[in-house]
Amino acid sequence: MDQVYREAASILRQLDEKQHSLRGLVFQSRSVRKGMLTKLCCGVCMYRSHLEKIRRKAHKKTGNKFFVEDTELALVLLYEFCHGKPTRRSNLMRINVLKVADLFEKLKSKYANVEQPAEPTSLPKYVRINSLITSAEEVHQYLNSTGWKMLAVPPKRKKFKELLKAMEGYQYCCDFDVENLLAFPRGSNLFAEGFTEDGYFIIQDKSTCLPVMALELSPGMTVLDACAAPGNKTSYMATVMNNKGRIFAVDANERRTRVLRDRLSSFGVECCDILCTDFLTLNPGDKKFQSVTHILLDPPCSGSGIATRLGEITDSQEVSEERILRLANFQAKMLKHACYFPNVQRCVYSTCSVYEQENEMVVDHIAKKLEGRFHLVKALPEWKHRGHSSYECGEFCIRCSPKRDLTNGFFVAVFERN
Repeated sequence: MDQVYREAASILRQLDEKQHSLRGLVFQSRSVRKGMLTKLCCGVCMYRSHLEKIRRKAHKKTGNKFFVEDTELALVLLYEFCHGKPTRRSNLMRINVLKVADLFEKLKSKYANVEQPAEPTSLPKYVRINSLITSAEEVHQYLNSTGWKMLAVPPKRKKFKELLKAMEGYQYCCDFDVENLLAFPRGSNLFAEGFTEDGYFIIQDKSTCLPVMALELSPGMTVLDACAAPGNKTSYMATVMNNKGRIFAVDANERRTRVLRDRLSSFGVECCDILCTDFLTLNPGDKKFQSVTHILLDPPCSGSGIATRLGEITDSQEVSEERILRLANFQAKMLKHACYFPNVQRCVYSTCSVYEQENEMVVDHIAKKLEGRFHLVKALPEWKHRGHSSYECGEFCIRCSPKRDLTNGFFVAVFERN
């Protein structure tokens, strides 16, 4: 049996036991098929009540203990039976599900008539072209050959947003702000077999491209990515630098570091030194960091800005004020440490949080601490959505939101040495 089904079942069991968020469990999995895992787990979560009815009815009519001895695995296979590709159906599915095909065709027909859960957001799906191993021209040719139609980008941002909201089916367009970023209609299955596995496409929300743009990198620079895993921003840095220069990619977790290493390799990144260590333990005076001129700090945060389906499923509990303040203190400590590196000229701070305690409050606090050595500069001046005006740093920072920008919630600030 394909191990991805067993892994999905294991993740669902841990989710039921509230051991972690679904997003965290998928990320920590040793499976390289993160996209497939995400699809299976999210699918079961979305349709669980209907799948449970089918599972109970299947056990009652067939007497097959499989449907009660491993509930989560049964739910995964039932979801795959209804929504998956026939070529992916495992031997275990054939033995336990397909041998009573007539029954399941009836159940499937009934299941198909169930109203689908409403989308929590109207966000498009974003994909970055990995120009380290392909070109925009090749990608557009490939998409055209597989039935996708590219729409023209309007000259005005307002019209572009209207286009994103109206896209459907096999339509897509280039992004208004980010080079080599493509937007697809919401609900597009970007994890389909062969679409992302070759490294040509990198699924990456538009918001997470902005901190890399704010770094203003060029080939030959030495950069430090302080919390690098899973590597989307790191790979984007390497792309902007055309694989010329040096990137120190730092992450404290061994498993995340393995994932980071594998992903960067598959993306064709060749200019990266991966360090499995806590960023706060790095010695800014270490000789190997003397050439570091730019730092990206995207520290652990509440994740409250994530508005995707996965976020809606997993972030069921409101983040406590105590936890937010604890995170903010940690983030401020990391940001201050980043500015201790002696030759750093530009430091970008970003979070996927909507809470001002993790954003403007941290930035205002550190700006005062670093006064005389660093100052804030206006991040991405063309971006209209700025930080909260009640803070001194507000106009210097940028925010993103699902409603206003059609992205996940995000925050970016830029410090520059005096």
